[in-house]
Amino acid sequence: MKSVLEKGKLQAYLKEKNPDILCLNETKCDEDQLQAKGLLKWIPEEYSHYFNCCLSQKGYSGTAIISRYKPISVQYGIGVKEHDVEGRVVTCEYENFYVVTSYVPNAGQKLDRLDYRTNKWDVDFKDYLNGLKAKKHVIWCGDLNVCHQEIDIHKPKGNEKSAGFTPEERQRFTEFLEDGWVDSFRHLYPDKQ
Repeated sequence: MKSVLEKGKLQAYLKEKNPDILCLNETKCDEDQLQAKGLLKWIPEEYSHYFNCCLSQKGYSGTAIISRYKPISVQYGIGVKEHDVEGRVVTCEYENFYVVTSYVPNAGQKLDRLDYRTNKWDVDFKDYLNGLKAKKHVIWCGDLNVCHQEIDIHKPKGNEKSAGFTPEERQRFTEFLEDGWVDSFRHLYPDKQ
C-alpha cells in the first residue's frame, strides 16, 4: 500500500476510474504507516477511507474501503477476536446496503491453516454475512482465496491439495452459494477461464 500511494498509482486510478466505492485487500500496512508516516494524506480528500490493519503482525494482511460517500456506520472485523486481529474485514453500512471487503485467510502452502480456514473462519464469516443480509442487501467483495470450480484454476488435476482448491474450501464456498450468495464473476461469465 505504501508503495502504491507514494508512486501515485492509487491516486491515478481514482482520478481515471472515478469509483464511488473501492475495496482493497492485502494492504499490508499498519497504523503507524497510516498515521505517523502520513500515508493517508495521499488519498484524495473527496474520499473517506477506512483501513483495518493487522494487529498481530506488521506488514501482514489488511483491508480497506475508500468511499466517495460517507457510510452510516463502519465495522472493522466480524466481532470474533480470533479472526479480527488479522484485519481481514471492513464493513460500511449505507442506507440501502452494506459493502463488505474481505481478505479470506489462505490455507497455506502446507495447508497448515486449512482447518482454521474451513472450520472456524468460513463458519463465523458466513454467520456474519448472513446476519447482515437479514437486514439489507450486501455487496461482498474481496480476495476469497478459493477456486470454486475447475474452470477457476489453470490446471485443476493435481491441484486438489493446493491452498484455495481443496475439497474442503470448495465445499465451504458451495455452502455460501447455497445460502443465496452470488459469485458475480461466474454469473456474468459462466464459461470464462
